[in-house]
Amino acid sequence: MDARELIPPTFVFEHARRTDVTPVLLNLYRDGEDGDVAEWTVDVPGAVAAHAKVWTNLRTASSRVEVAARVAGAAGFDLAVFSGHVYVLRGLVQDEVVGDPAFDDRFLIKTNGPDLLPIWLDAPIRDAMTAAWDPRRNGAARLEIVKGAASVRAQLYDGDTATFGAMCRLVDAIGSRPARLAAEWSALAADLGGAAPTSGWPLERDHALTFARPAGEATVALRFAPTEAGGRAPWLRTEVRARRGALAALELALWRDDVARSRRPRLDAGDAVTAPIAAFAFHGTASDPPAAKRRVLAVHRMLAAARPTAIVATRSEVTIVLPGLVLDRGRVGAAIDAAIELTRDADGPRDTGPYR
Repeated sequence: MDARELIPPTFVFEHARRTDVTPVLLNLYRDGEDGDVAEWTVDVPGAVAAHAKVWTNLRTASSRVEVAARVAGAAGFDLAVFSGHVYVLRGLVQDEVVGDPAFDDRFLIKTNGPDLLPIWLDAPIRDAMTAAWDPRRNGAARLEIVKGAASVRAQLYDGDTATFGAMCRLVDAIGSRPARLAAEWSALAADLGGAAPTSGWPLERDHALTFARPAGEATVALRFAPTEAGGRAPWLRTEVRARRGALAALELALWRDDVARSRRPRLDAGDAVTAPIAAFAFHGTASDPPAAKRRVLAVHRMLAAARPTAIVATRSEVTIVLPGLVLDRGRVGAAIDAAIELTRDADGPRDTGPYR
């Protein structure tokens, strides 16, 4: 067959016409007994530089399609999402949930970093995935993020322009996630009377929100580690920090009783202490356990509203750790107030905010 006579599948042709890009025929070869296969590539304009590869069987007019792009901030994070019979497969394979019942019932999620699912499976991405995949037509569709690259794969037929367009929009939704997160981060700062950096995005080092209160100042930042020592899963947490004006005497490190051992904060020295916060018991060490319990009790309502997993007070600063990505104004605001209050060594009853 003369390659010069070939035209791309309808969905590639329509995409190229609409976006003013040119499909390129990369290869034409025979795939065993299946017949001739044409391999096409076409650019996908959007938030990131993406491209689609299409392998079309010229006899059956079916195409294997992959839309892929590099994405920022996903190093060390692996994700696979595919449609399937959830009630049959759940329990036989690893499956995470994102708290969206319709999505969770339709898709299986495998990942090495559950902490990061609120970032990489936010509502726009979930909506784009749902629009892209109809199990009656392309049940083999699969989304993957591996080594900082996102790809969407599906088996399409010649006229399925709608699904191809939805696949392109899905990759674009993933590529634009850093910009959406930066906007959410800035909105959090504005709602709580703080300031956000004017460039970059929250997963970058030193990208922190700043808050000034009459009693002191605090910062809020996301801390992301691609892997922990020993190859454990990547983790993400929201850290609220307040510096102590002078070197303070009381030091403590408390963790919630369900925190994994590898994520528990530690002090170089101190005696054991246990303090209840809401429905949880916090364990750890403190330089002065009775004083530590009194200070935690003084800000108990703030901490109960913040729902932290760890509290650390060194001689120079206080850190309150919230698990994963936290954009809830009430939780973050309570954590800011608690961190600032814990910078004091005095035991005064200052827990007077509208916490519940």
